[in-house]
Amino acid sequence: MTPDRLVGWVRPATRLGIRTARNSGSQIIYSSGPPWSNHMVAGGIVAATRLPWVADFRDPWVGNAFRPGRNDDTWAGRKHRRLESEVYENADVVIFNTPRAMEDAVSRAGERLANKSIVIPNGFDPALFETQAADVTEDRAKKMPLTLVHPGGFYGKRNVDGLLQALGKMKRNGQLSERDLRLELIGADRPGRVREKEQIAKLQLEGIVNLSPPVPHEECIARISQANVLLLVQTEAPLCVPGKLYEYIAIGKPVLTISTEGSTSDLVNAECLGPCVDPDDAVGLEMAVRELLDQHHAGQLPKLDASISKRYDGRNQMAQFDAVFRRAIGRSIESISASKGLRE
Repeated sequence: MTPDRLVGWVRPATRLGIRTARNSGSQIIYSSGPPWSNHMVAGGIVAATRLPWVADFRDPWVGNAFRPGRNDDTWAGRKHRRLESEVYENADVVIFNTPRAMEDAVSRAGERLANKSIVIPNGFDPALFETQAADVTEDRAKKMPLTLVHPGGFYGKRNVDGLLQALGKMKRNGQLSERDLRLELIGADRPGRVREKEQIAKLQLEGIVNLSPPVPHEECIARISQANVLLLVQTEAPLCVPGKLYEYIAIGKPVLTISTEGSTSDLVNAECLGPCVDPDDAVGLEMAVRELLDQHHAGQLPKLDASISKRYDGRNQMAQFDAVFRRAIGRSIESISASKGLRE
């Protein structure tokens, strides 16, 4: 199943793609991965049609922290690296969504990839946030618990152990109660996952920390829009930024980020989105919670500058894609004209 479980569709999809490209007058081939089989299909279409190709890497292929086997010196690891290299070699433009992801790829593929690569960060769909309810009044908000929300389940090495430990210590010391703070972990209550439940029971955080099952995306957006602070967790995945961070930016609330060094901490710190603490820094986590509580009770929780939201508006991203497509098509036309001139 290399490069992924969808590899079986590569041949039929390539045949159909070639016919479609030829019959529709297509000007460009665009592929987006994962799944990485998409790039294999695009490569086959491009080989037959000679159309310009833009390959978009929404996640790292090789170097992905959640797929370490791709770096191993095994048959599968070597094949992953070869297939990735073929995309880098044959695509006219390669898009990455973080600078670190591009730097990592260039370190393996060389300067030729650097000359045809571009970083376009992910963004958010503004239509999802046009009808969100207004915040409660400032005076009322001060009297309510600080609401900290994280949507989505935890997997891999992502967890909130350090944060729960900090909250447990504050409660034991009489510095925290359910009147002060409410941590909502939406989607963390799911079959087979007991880690958070056990921590909550052990630290006696019932009433302060609430787990709920997954909810539809629209409902999730509504719930996080009413939070005071949004929680982000990213552990040992230095090339990636969780997609939810861009929706946080759209909402405009401060973000408490628990992250090791990498693309996520780069973005959070560059845009001043809120405190960013290493998962193993228990003292830093406690200090960050205390500071957010003080700001909340004083009615002084920061709000993100509107210019930040504009930078990650999906319409802005599409404008960048449009420019990339037009440039790739223009280069292809120039190349064809030059080759005709040489033949003449």
